[in-house]
Amino acid sequence: MLITTAAAAAMVTLAMHPRSRSAADAVGKGALNDLSSSWFLFSRTSDGTYRYPNGDVYKGRYKDDLRDGEGTYSYHNGDVYKGHWKDGLRNGEGTLNYNNGNVYKGHYKDDLQDGEGTFNDHNGSVYKGHFKAGYFDGFGTYKTTDYVYKGFFKRDKFDGEGSMKFSDINSVEDFYLGQWKEGTKNGEGTARYSNGDMYAGHWKDNRRDGEGSYYYHTGKVYKGHWQDNKKDGEGSLQYPNGDIYAGRWKDDKQVG
Repeated sequence: MLITTAAAAAMVTLAMHPRSRSAADAVGKGALNDLSSSWFLFSRTSDGTYRYPNGDVYKGRYKDDLRDGEGTYSYHNGDVYKGHWKDGLRNGEGTLNYNNGNVYKGHYKDDLQDGEGTFNDHNGSVYKGHFKAGYFDGFGTYKTTDYVYKGFFKRDKFDGEGSMKFSDINSVEDFYLGQWKEGTKNGEGTARYSNGDMYAGHWKDNRRDGEGSYYYHTGKVYKGHWQDNKKDGEGSLQYPNGDIYAGRWKDDKQVG
């Protein structure tokens, strides 16, 4: 990878696993509407409070014995959901406060975070954008102390067109714009480095790989093939004085 510091190296891990999930993320209609529990107030269509055998408590609106309308669900593990319900499931706008300090605020569909929303992680990271079936999925912005990613996600991973701006002063890379796949740079993209260098070309698993051009801050320009972050295969290197070497490369070295 181009990111050499420990903080920057954690980039992909954060993207792939930005948050831990709890029982409140996958509640289930049947378990939460188990009428074997005790009612404090019973009515088929009314406001009421309902305590469950596991210690969960729901206070809010019911319709036909199911949670329906505005209500608050307090989980025995400390998570608290406040928002809209439909047919016993979280549907519509709501806020889920996790027991570890994480907060989700946004849209739900069939008990899962789905639609536009914001996820604030207790470590300071923030995702704002589209969710699908409980995952970051679609277009969104993910901000951490080390970088800001703006682009497309698929099941919590950077996937599709996106840009990343690094804020870590120790990072080798300053900015990237291009294609991502399953959390890493894959496909065509352009990177700008903190020393003024720039690369435009193909990437594979966060490394320069395939055809690409590298513009050195010293004025040299390499155009050709790369493998595993090194010049490898046919390519040409032009020097600031106009001299050009064209030929084969291996492991960043001229071989003929």
